[in-house]
Amino acid sequence: MPADALRNEVIEVDVLVIGGGLAGCWAALRAKDLAGRVLLVEKARVGSSGASTFCAGDILWWTPQDDLEAWLQHYAERGGFLLDPEWFELLCRNIYERVLEMDSWGAPFEKDEHGDLVRKQGRGTDAAVVFPGYQLMKFMRRKVLERGARVMDRICVTRLLKEGDGVVGAVGFNTINGRFCTIKAGATVIASGGCCWKGNYYGLDMICGESFALAYEAGAALSNMEYSNTFNSSTPRFDIYGMSRFQRLGGKFTNAGGERFMEKYDPEMKDGAYTHTLAMAMYREMKAGRGPVYFDLIEMPEKDRALSLKLLPMLFKLLERSGLDLFKERAEWMPSFVGAMGSAKGIKLTDTDCSSTVPGLYAAGDAACQGLVIGAIMGPGAINLTWAIVTGFLAGEAAARFAQERGVLEPGTAQIQQAREYTLRPLNRKKGASPDDLYYELQKIVIPGEHSIIRQGERMQQALARALEIQDEAGRLRAQDPHYLVKCHETVASALTTEMVYRSGLLRTESRGGHFREDYPETDNKNWLKWITLEKSVGGMALSTQAVPLHKYQKYGITPPST
Repeated sequence: MPADALRNEVIEVDVLVIGGGLAGCWAALRAKDLAGRVLLVEKARVGSSGASTFCAGDILWWTPQDDLEAWLQHYAERGGFLLDPEWFELLCRNIYERVLEMDSWGAPFEKDEHGDLVRKQGRGTDAAVVFPGYQLMKFMRRKVLERGARVMDRICVTRLLKEGDGVVGAVGFNTINGRFCTIKAGATVIASGGCCWKGNYYGLDMICGESFALAYEAGAALSNMEYSNTFNSSTPRFDIYGMSRFQRLGGKFTNAGGERFMEKYDPEMKDGAYTHTLAMAMYREMKAGRGPVYFDLIEMPEKDRALSLKLLPMLFKLLERSGLDLFKERAEWMPSFVGAMGSAKGIKLTDTDCSSTVPGLYAAGDAACQGLVIGAIMGPGAINLTWAIVTGFLAGEAAARFAQERGVLEPGTAQIQQAREYTLRPLNRKKGASPDDLYYELQKIVIPGEHSIIRQGERMQQALARALEIQDEAGRLRAQDPHYLVKCHETVASALTTEMVYRSGLLRTESRGGHFREDYPETDNKNWLKWITLEKSVGGMALSTQAVPLHKYQKYGITPPST
């Protein structure tokens, strides 16, 4: 065991934010407005890692000139009426102010010749503010530090600490030297993303379900976990990013016969369809013998080509080095698994302050249940970062106010010692399985199309049984150094998330949005206009349902489907 692992660094703060993406940065910024001591911790490096850094560079930006009811109608219908209309309105009105605030700071948003913010098309929207993702996140890191919040990179959080029913901090370790740390906090915000099972997309290889595992083990409820099977699309040759914009700006999909097939699957959105429809279409084209599938940007307008080169420079460098020019030729393409990114799942929010079911614990970004605003949509595009910004702001504010009222409580030495033993246990083993090998076993049961794009009861039962076996094996993993210790905890979190996904998927006996079941192919509005909630219980994982508040649609003049 590294010598530093034997030490225990103790830190006391008012607000702890876990996760350094756009949601976490916003939570830290807003918390610092109201609280004296704010700490942002990140497993990698704030500002240069994770999904926010490698996003397509677009934020859905509603303005008072836009038709709120029309926007809501679109997302409600496409999301199978599993969203909450009041949450959707809150999102729209809040993002208007937040984007203007970011612009006043000097955020690297694209502007026109008059100095006004440019809004471009993206998947599911015609109104996205655009920017280079990697530049924005470097900018956000600077803002967090300028505001006076403390940033600690390379900290892997492994357990939340509790006193009574509430969360009072967390423990973790430094991923470089293995030093154990205890963080006592008045309130905690989880903003460490979803679970991507190390899928094949830029920025997703370290987002492994820690948010869900931390919340679950602390007693918090999660919701809509069946919607954790998101696919984007990509070249088979290397990981990419940027498809949200490409799909709406001249990008087109064709099959082996040169046919543009997306209109068959979504006559309205066509090549710009949400990714659950796109993945299904590609899967069916190939199953029908019309594969492989191809993609190109030959019809992208010149001005959008120039903007794409500016916003996504790393992608186009990769394309150039590989000898692939999407502006001139079509390339073989495939469904690309991204897991719980941009989907409806996450920690259940009990109020518009982003509070969880556990006092002192808040959630933001992909860690929080985005289904409140997108329903059953998978891969909705620009609204993902909108959700990150708004929930980050709301969670940071609420966490700071909670910390002011409750203060910092002492978690107790026995609990800290137990958490320490759990955290460092893989380092103490002389023998044990490799986390890399075991993680590959997880990928084999989650990523294949017959387990994710098209589900079926018996196959999900088999996948669940294997996930439980892997959970048991994960309890005996060995880490030879802090780097592999991170991988051990990632494997444990991803295995637990896999159980959540398949238990929830088995319970939803219908097809709706991104959840398609071969054995229940129809949408059942009579029985399944409901959200699925799960939480830890004495007997294991307990699942329940909650009816979607359909009466709220009346306020917006929208008629939900008859039950």
